[in-house]
Amino acid sequence: MITYLQADDVMGLDIRKGMLAEMANKILEWCGVSRIHGIYSDLISIAIGVVAAVVIYMIARHVIARIIKHVVAKSTSTIDDAILNHTVIHRGVVLFPSITFLAFCNGLDETSPLIFIVKICAVVTTFHSARFIVALLGGITDAFVEKGSLRRGSVNGIYQLISLAIYIIMTIIMVSILIERSPLKLLAGFGASAAIITLIFKDTIEGFVAGIQLSLNRMVEVGDWIEVPGSADGVVQEITLNTVKIQNWNNTITTIPPSTLKSHAFNNWKGMQESDGRRITCSINIDMTSVEFLSDSTMTPLHKMELLNTFFENEGENISSQTNLTAFRAYMVAYLKSLDVVNSNMTLMTRVLNPNQYGLPVEFYCFSKDKRWENYEEIRGRILDHALAMLPKFGLRVYQR
Repeated sequence: MITYLQADDVMGLDIRKGMLAEMANKILEWCGVSRIHGIYSDLISIAIGVVAAVVIYMIARHVIARIIKHVVAKSTSTIDDAILNHTVIHRGVVLFPSITFLAFCNGLDETSPLIFIVKICAVVTTFHSARFIVALLGGITDAFVEKGSLRRGSVNGIYQLISLAIYIIMTIIMVSILIERSPLKLLAGFGASAAIITLIFKDTIEGFVAGIQLSLNRMVEVGDWIEVPGSADGVVQEITLNTVKIQNWNNTITTIPPSTLKSHAFNNWKGMQESDGRRITCSINIDMTSVEFLSDSTMTPLHKMELLNTFFENEGENISSQTNLTAFRAYMVAYLKSLDVVNSNMTLMTRVLNPNQYGLPVEFYCFSKDKRWENYEEIRGRILDHALAMLPKFGLRVYQR
C-alpha cells in the first residue's frame, strides 16, 4: 500500500501523493473545507473510486463492448467470433470497474480503518481476472476446434486442467491478500499437507489423472459409441476430468469415472464408424444328413440361376464331384456381391465352421455400407431370410430341435 506522504503544505493537510490526492484537494476547496481528518479523506477517495468505476463500467459496457461486437460481426472470419464471444466480452466489462476502483483506492494507508475495502476490492479483482482468463482460454480453444486444428474431445480435458490450475492460483492469491501473507508461504504450507490431501482425495485425484490420460491419448471422444461390459453401451455425451457421461441405446444415462475406462477393457466402435463398412456375421446350422454330391436332378434347377453361372464354368467337368453345400456357398457369395448395400471391396465370404451337436454352421461374412444400426439390422435380416429361403432349392435342410 502507498503510505501517507507530506505534500506541499498549502492547506496545512497531510495529503497523499499522486492524482487521487490532487482530486481530493480540489473537492475540498470546492466545498470550502480547509482541514479534514484522515477518515474523511479516505471516504472521499473511496467515493471518487466508486464514481470512476461506475463511469468506466458504463463506457466499457455501452461503448467498448458494442464496438468489439460490431467489429467481430463484420469480420468474415469465424475465429474472432469464437475468441471474443459473449462470455469473454461480458467478463472483460466486469473486470474494468474492479481494476479502476482498486487503482483509485490503492493509496489508502495500511492503518486506515477502511483498508478492508481495498482488500475486498483486490480479492474481487483477482476473482474477475481469473474468470476472464478462463473465458478467454475457452474462446481460444473453441477457435482452434472450429479451425480443425484440435478436436473437442481431446482438448476438453486439457482446458479443464488449465482452468483448474488458474482457479487454484486465484484462490491462493485471494487468501494471501486477506491474511497479508506471501503466496509462496501459503504454497509451502500446502506442500507440507500434500500427503494428507492425497490420502483424503485419492479417488478424486485418480479420476482426475485418468481423465487427463483419456484426453491426451484420445481413447474416448464426445460422439464415440463405446461399450463398457456390465456398465454402459451407447454414445458418449460429455467428458470431464471426473466423469464420462454415456447415453445408452435405451436412452438412459450412465455416468462412470474415467478411471474405470483406464483400468478396465471397453470397446470403442469409432473405428467401425469411420471405416467403409460395418461387419455382418450371421450363420445357419445345416442338417449334415442333407449334404450330398450334386446329381443331374439337383443340377437342372441350379443351371437356371444366373448367380451360379460362374460356379459351373469354373468347375466344368468336375461339377459332379462338388456337393450341394458347395454350390449353396458359391451362390451366397455371388448373392452378397450383387447387393448394392454390401461393400464388395472389403472381406466377403461364406465359411463352414466346426460341426457340433446342432449341425454344421455355415457363416456369411461381409460388410454393410450403411452403418446405421436400424439399417444394418435390416440388411443382416434380409441376408439371413434369403439364405433360409434358398436352402430347399439346393436340397439342404436347417437343423432345428
